Amino acid sequence: MSSITSLFDYFNLMIGMLGGGLAGVFVLAVFTTRAHWLGALIGLLSGAVATGLVQLSSSIHVYLAGAAGTVTCVAVGYLASWLIPALQKDLTGLTIHTLRSAPSPTDDELACSESLEVSTR
Repeated sequence: MSSITSLFDYFNLMIGMLGGGLAGVFVLAVFTTRAHWLGALIGLLSGAVATGLVQLSSSIHVYLAGAAGTVTCVAVGYLASWLIPALQKDLTGLTIHTLRSAPSPTDDELACSESLEVSTR
């Protein structure tokens, strides 16, 4: 921590440690149907640890070190979701793989959503 010279550098260090893992959780949620909450949490924590190790042990820029967290989060989160069993839930319309199978809204549902609009007078 002695190499941190300003508060902005410390802020970038913290954002880099958490930002890479959050991006990895997003990738897990959108691009996989296997990942579940526990795998994503394990991936998030491992991504933060990996980013911290990369930042503290190398001279890579803070923003680039977040990529290590993203890759680690996706890999470890997917592996943990594969190894730890969980209940399968309906993911229709939530991932890129199930987006096309999402039912389109009916005319009644569209009319109902239009009638719920709030007037701002």
